[in-house]
Amino acid sequence: EKIKDRKERMKNGDLAMYNKIILKGITISELGECHENFKENYLQITMKCNRFSKGEDTLKVYFQRDMSGLHLLKKGVKLKLTGEICVHSMNDENTRKNHTITFVICESFKLCTGMDRNEPDVDEVRLEGIICKKPTFRITAANLALATIILRVSCMENISYVPCIFWQKNANQIADIPAGTTIEITGRLQSRNYIKRVDKKELTKTTYEVSVSKITNVIWND
Repeated sequence: EKIKDRKERMKNGDLAMYNKIILKGITISELGECHENFKENYLQITMKCNRFSKGEDTLKVYFQRDMSGLHLLKKGVKLKLTGEICVHSMNDENTRKNHTITFVICESFKLCTGMDRNEPDVDEVRLEGIICKKPTFRITAANLALATIILRVSCMENISYVPCIFWQKNANQIADIPAGTTIEITGRLQSRNYIKRVDKKELTKTTYEVSVSKITNVIWND
């Protein structure tokens, strides 16, 4: 489905769930082929977005092959874009195990030049979706409240199940909200590396989640 067709459906009220991300950062790869499931329709590039906390997030961005301006996408350019978060389940041909890939599907983009290039990076997410199961809640070793959920949201390619994490007062607020409740949140899409042992070897893996800064709306079940 083309982006313009999806926007028309949204105007007609056919899509209830909201899924939007704004990114601004540096490209750290050349534009290239996507995973084989998407290679007929999309190309991909990798972006790095700096956090205010001096960390950074490395995110994959997919572009429809027929988008205008793709010839401008090179390694090392400053890019600002709007799009959607997509979480796609796929089967690894080597291990024959299912795993997920997380990426952003770009709807529109522009290159940053002049003063705009020197302004801070941006990673802003707004999601409206349905909580799939009861939130998990715990107190960390640093005595911080932490809650996690999986949020079911609409996406151009499929229904996506997006992991979301909540800290402190947001964690306490979400902890007792039941599965099936629709919520609206704002936050950032972040990447996080971890170590996994496979056949006595330690491998560095990357996972993705939305770190929630605010719960903007809760639509309770009747």
